[in-house]
Amino acid sequence: MFSFRARAQSGPGSILGASRRRRHRAAGERGQGLTEFALIVPLMFILAIAVGDFGRLFNAAVATESAAREAADYGAFLGSGAWSSAQSPWTANETEMRQRACTSMIGQTDFENTAGTCSGNPAMTWRLEGPDGNPPTVDCSTLTGLVPPCRIHVTVTYVFRPLIAVPPIPGSLTLVRESWFAISDLTGS
Repeated sequence: MFSFRARAQSGPGSILGASRRRRHRAAGERGQGLTEFALIVPLMFILAIAVGDFGRLFNAAVATESAAREAADYGAFLGSGAWSSAQSPWTANETEMRQRACTSMIGQTDFENTAGTCSGNPAMTWRLEGPDGNPPTVDCSTLTGLVPPCRIHVTVTYVFRPLIAVPPIPGSLTLVRESWFAISDLTGS
């Protein structure tokens, strides 16, 4: 008579033979999960740092744009009388414009201007322009009414440094933002 138990215990096609093969195969593949984990974790860490750095870069770009707009906005809304040739070199106006640009950038990681001069990182430059974008040929205080006004042109430059500079990520990125505001005699009242 044929016994199921006797058949199950003998031969390579039996249930016990298949179980032994699985046990032998599992012992050879035991470190596979650990190896895959060791390969993936550094890549995921670098990806997480890169995503964080992209967020920092975006924040720095927005802050740089805001700094340029804030300085130009202040200079423009002083009114044309503040930019008359008689008051040149406009040191007080420039000091306040620099202070406002630096205040907009103060939260950035590479901020180097605790005095508020915006001469390090970030750096702010400005110039007074005529209606055509060139240096003014007439006194800006005389351009009132329906005559195109002079403009304030502010440039803010900020050097962004990523947390990890590995190729293809450069060691630093220079962000340059410009803003132009027409000088206005609006009083707001």
